[in-house]
Amino acid sequence: MDIVSDLDQEMEEEVEEEDTSSTEDYNLYWQYMVGMLTNLGPLDINRIATMLEMFVSEKTFTGDNRHQLKEFLDSKVRNSDLIFSLQSGVYSLPQ
Repeated sequence: MDIVSDLDQEMEEEVEEEDTSSTEDYNLYWQYMVGMLTNLGPLDINRIATMLEMFVSEKTFTGDNRHQLKEFLDSKVRNSDLIFSLQSGVYSLPQ
């Protein structure tokens, strides 16, 4: 039983490390996103992901990464750092 609990604990620690790493990564990407939204205006998640892939060549924003990006953007909306328009499906910076 100790082996199983040790494996469970190791898996939980790995997931926590990945979450922390992802959060740190997205906080770095945030500056790019602010620049994009400032210069280009409101953008949908597909355009944001495509633009990020140009800046962050070692990462693609499909599948799970797209889901993480959406969660990050939604957290910025909850914190009032971004505005999301349900009608047009775009993110923009608050005025």
